Amino acid sequence: METEQDILELSALAPERKQVPLKWAENPDGVMVELALPSDFGTADHAQLERDRIKFQQLRVRDNLSPAEVNTLDDLLNRLARRLIIGGPDEAVAALPPSVKQ
Repeated sequence: METEQDILELSALAPERKQVPLKWAENPDGVMVELALPSDFGTADHAQLERDRIKFQQLRVRDNLSPAEVNTLDDLLNRLARRLIIGGPDEAVAALPPSVKQ
């Protein structure tokens, strides 16, 4: 006969998400957000992240970027931050400094 101890809860196997405070100028108290786990991303997500990483690296090492290239760098960082921060308001993620998004 099975007891409650014999039943394995799959949720018990999932790694615990880290929660961090996300603060920005308009909300200095901030909100708690969760950080994504590697298991949150499928094969297509990993492929897109790798393409974005390569593009970011190519632009990051260059001097004298055009305004369009600077915008591309910003877009890549914002996209990465948006994928990694779960539940954070868009304006808070956008307000993060580039050093945090990297």
